[in-house]
Amino acid sequence: MSRARMVVAWALVVLWVVVTVIGVRDATRESSYATFQALVRAGEVTEVTVVGDVTTPRTVGGVELRWDGGIVDSSASVTGARPEGMAERSGTRRQVLPAPVADTLRERFPDLTVRTAEARTPLSGWWTVLGFVGFIGTIALLGATRRPLRATQWGWFWVLWILPPVGMVAFLLLGGPTGLLPQREGGRRLTGGWAFILSLVLGGSTLVAALAA
Repeated sequence: MSRARMVVAWALVVLWVVVTVIGVRDATRESSYATFQALVRAGEVTEVTVVGDVTTPRTVGGVELRWDGGIVDSSASVTGARPEGMAERSGTRRQVLPAPVADTLRERFPDLTVRTAEARTPLSGWWTVLGFVGFIGTIALLGATRRPLRATQWGWFWVLWILPPVGMVAFLLLGGPTGLLPQREGGRRLTGGWAFILSLVLGGSTLVAALAA
């Protein structure tokens, strides 16, 4: 394997890690204010970040509540109004809270730690561009790898489509381009037909785990 191809493969691994981090950064699990209240009262949520709070008088605006939900944060959208009666004119269907929303939450839930943050600029545009570059680069590298490890080109092709970006990284690390995990002597290669069938029966993550074994 050429050194240049290996460098490209590792660059793609780094790119896919960046794409994943950006995706997780902006991703939230949508919830509701009612659920948020229930979790706070049950003691399951002790901290919340109020994003884009309303602080200007005679203003109505959308405010996001974000809290730790495990791997991905949970969030609930509410309407902040100052004064509260301003929300009636906007016709909003979301939960209305007196603004500043952070102060309202501190009053209603004294034991809750409330932080505020400015609305972050979404990176979805960059995420899309990087994902597209990574996809084209990985597909091109697959086409240039005439005899990939553990699966044929068609086998890896289906893995790429089954579970992006995990499938992409799996090919780069397990398929041979990075040279990181060589296949044992005499090991079989999964064909395209079997990869497609197993993906339907087992699911993408199980198939990737089988290839790594």
